Amino acid sequence: PSEYAIKRLEAFKYVPLWYFTIEGLADAAKIMSSKHARYNHNLSFTKFLYAKNTFLTHIECAKWPATVVDAFNWFFYNLETHILRQKEEDRERILLHYASRV
Repeated sequence: PSEYAIKRLEAFKYVPLWYFTIEGLADAAKIMSSKHARYNHNLSFTKFLYAKNTFLTHIECAKWPATVVDAFNWFFYNLETHILRQKEEDRERILLHYASRV
């Protein structure tokens, strides 16, 4: 990820998952926030799932407490396996909005 995203992770600050998508990783030369960054709920569910894997790896590298990393793992697992995902596609958008608010 960008230096901006890494510095925010090291400071235990919020970083939109966009920075951990393929697009965000390609934009990694930035020191400041990217004008291309998107809110979590504006990502497709596929991009969200890709980004969460990269995010989880980087919060471990940034030495976040194991209890926090485990909490994020469980949060993402519950979103990924939620019953709403088995229904219509627009239900994934509901889960993304929920994830953005929590």
